Amino acid sequence: MAPAPPSFAPTPPPPLLGRRFPALAGRLPWLSLGSFPTPVQRVSGLGFELWLKRDDLAGSPGLPGGNKVRKLEPVLAGLLQQGAGTLVTSGAQGSSHLLAAASYARRCGLRACLVVGPQHPGAFVAARYALLQRGGAHLVPVPRLELTAPVALLRSALPGAALVEPGASGPRGVLGHLVAGLELAAQIAAGELPCPEAVWVAAGSGGTAVGLALGLGLAGLGGVRV
Repeated sequence: MAPAPPSFAPTPPPPLLGRRFPALAGRLPWLSLGSFPTPVQRVSGLGFELWLKRDDLAGSPGLPGGNKVRKLEPVLAGLLQQGAGTLVTSGAQGSSHLLAAASYARRCGLRACLVVGPQHPGAFVAARYALLQRGGAHLVPVPRLELTAPVALLRSALPGAALVEPGASGPRGVLGHLVAGLELAAQIAAGELPCPEAVWVAAGSGGTAVGLALGLGLAGLGGVRV
């Protein structure tokens, strides 16, 4: 399936990042793909205080991927700036990263080639993989997620292909969650939630934790437990 006509246009970096690093203006490509800031919500009935930052609401309406859109804003902007025609990335069958990468790449006018490794079967994984199969990306199944060689071969075989790290957790992608850390700090400063004793995140590639640690550190708040 051919990519759709581009529906997202380049923008300046988010204000939270631009105000802190003015030199990035005009130098760091960015796309506004998501809905930010994401809200914070207190969880009741636990016997202790727990707040959620609802990054499951980060994406554009009708597009999957949850918080992965944060990483894709700088990553896809960088691919467009360098003139790439195809995004090549990798993950497991139930990967939110693969779903988001395929969906947003297509909306940005890019093709997606996805190296897909196996995952423990279940209804959730099966549903995610079915979405991938229907999403128009070119899928390359592999027997295990030792992906350096297959991804490198695909990149060399596809004209205009650009590699995106698993989970989009390279230097550009981490910037997306650095902004999330600054965003959370701003919500704390505005009184939307108390200053947390600890921030907990689920970890796959680790990019979310790294970005949050950087953003919260820049804002003078504590670290991230993985």
